[in-house]
Amino acid sequence: MRMLQDRSAVSPEVKKWLEKKTNFLSHECQDELFEVMATMVQRDIAEEVKKSGWFSVIADGTTDVSRTEQFCVCLRHVDETLCAKEVFCGLYAAPDTSGETLFKIIVDVMRRMAIDIGNLRGMCFDGASNMSGALKGVQARLAQQQPKAVYVHCLNHSLDLALVEEAKAVPIIGDVMNIVRDVSTSLNTAKRRNMFEEHVILGDVSQSTGPGRSKKLLALCPTRWTVRSAAFRRFLDCYDAVMDTVDDIIDDNGTAPDVKARLRGVSIQLQHFETLFAMYLALQIFEPCECLAKTLQKPSLSIGDAIKAANDLVSILDSQRTDQSFSSLFTSVSKRTTELTTEIAPPKAPRVRRPPRRLEQTSQPCPPAELDAKAGLRKQYFNAIDIVSAEVRRRFNQPGVKRLSEMERALLEPGRPLPPESDEVDENKLRSELEVLNSLRPQPRTTTVAELARYIGSAEFTPEYLIEVRKLCKLIMTVPVSAASAERVFSALRHVKQYSRSTMAQARLSHLMILNVHQEHALKLNLRAVMREFVYRSPAKRVPAFGRQ
Repeated sequence: MRMLQDRSAVSPEVKKWLEKKTNFLSHECQDELFEVMATMVQRDIAEEVKKSGWFSVIADGTTDVSRTEQFCVCLRHVDETLCAKEVFCGLYAAPDTSGETLFKIIVDVMRRMAIDIGNLRGMCFDGASNMSGALKGVQARLAQQQPKAVYVHCLNHSLDLALVEEAKAVPIIGDVMNIVRDVSTSLNTAKRRNMFEEHVILGDVSQSTGPGRSKKLLALCPTRWTVRSAAFRRFLDCYDAVMDTVDDIIDDNGTAPDVKARLRGVSIQLQHFETLFAMYLALQIFEPCECLAKTLQKPSLSIGDAIKAANDLVSILDSQRTDQSFSSLFTSVSKRTTELTTEIAPPKAPRVRRPPRRLEQTSQPCPPAELDAKAGLRKQYFNAIDIVSAEVRRRFNQPGVKRLSEMERALLEPGRPLPPESDEVDENKLRSELEVLNSLRPQPRTTTVAELARYIGSAEFTPEYLIEVRKLCKLIMTVPVSAASAERVFSALRHVKQYSRSTMAQARLSHLMILNVHQEHALKLNLRAVMREFVYRSPAKRVPAFGRQ
């Protein structure tokens, strides 16, 4: 309304319309217009999905600002040019989060969009039991309806769980994550942020990273995919300023006793060499992991590219598992302690742990091994790298991923048989087409389905050429590897449903979300068609005002 009022100052037509008694600007009319436009966008999306044939489902849930459970449904399909697309279909307020309810919502979305569940070929959810349960989860219920659908546990969530396992199994990593999170939370209030900025500005030049140095710590959330390394990097760059600010907060009479007690413990820990070493170790591990997390969020990513990126991460971690890498890290941390104005205590040897007597096999057992300080940190270093590497291997080795990898190898490696589940593709014709394709492909040959799809999806090949190869490419690329599209929708949800709009009706929210996420589709809508449908929903009242369209 405010925009229309501003426009009326320079437009007599708008001013005249606003002065009418019936100007069709009520909330009900607005909701109806949003519904008309969102429905048109959904129709366009449904036509694209049906034209592609096969599709996959991506779904995830979150809680909005009004504590309402919002369930997001997205579809992934591959067009005629072999380009994968992930499209948002709607946001739904689930009455509960049981597998049966969420399954009914997904089926209802398909029915409303007139999409045949028989063409479902993939599913990608997180690891929650209501979504991924083998008996009553959504993936199990959808698999009963369509056994050909391949389930993939979101690889971004799998990587995140690997890092969570790292924090649980390696005490020094879990401890420094808690320290960075607690200190960042404490220092990011208005008063304490000003105290921190003063210490950053007045700090020694040796601490500074340049004139553009940030004066705010980044919050560390254990469940976020790509902010861990940045939070650690910022914390380490401002280590002296953090220490000085923590000491000021402890000395401040206005600080609550419980906060003082917690920060005293943090201050003591920050003066230990082991804490600084653990932060640099966490940074060394988290940075390549977050590169993989960013790669996995690409909507066009295929399973082959995802596995290749995961193998690259494992190779990087394995290359760091050497005495030389440990010594280099230990030396750099030791050098860093000399650059800080804060006095850092030297590392301490780990406490000697005597095995329980019930486990002793002889009357005169050997004394327990004693490790010096450096050897104790070396043990923690190798343990941290081993756990991340093993967890990534284990969590990425899923049945659905194996099945897709077999299909991909059959496409890229001559002589490989197709898995029995790939009955949509004629294997004999596929072999003949692959022989033709291998004679045409330039050297070096493609190593992933995405590269092959880009090659045969170019203008050189018509859609009628290499039909079986196209089918298998499309089948493999239809299955998503990540639920990142749903997470991006949740980011948009925070902008659409803010605290000031927390009472927004669910229908209005869902329609606005569709228009917000699919802005390109919305901008291409035929406004005359929109108004025509709006008018003829109630012709008796609206035709006299708008005329026949």
